[in-house]
Amino acid sequence: MMGLALCANDDKQLWSYSSIEKSIRGLQQSSVAFDKYSSSNVNLYGFHGGGNQQWLIVE
Repeated sequence: MMGLALCANDDKQLWSYSSIEKSIRGLQQSSVAFDKYSSSNVNLYGFHGGGNQQWLIVE
């Protein structure tokens, strides 16, 4: 399971949101994305673009 940590100015903590793919992916390693598992937990998983990796950013 993924947890939250204080920002350490580490490149591993930089993320990018694509409004086209609706994905949240790592800037350093774009092959991983936030993924909602069937248990409703959110974790990192290899990017495949499925519905469980699509997020809507609401401002």
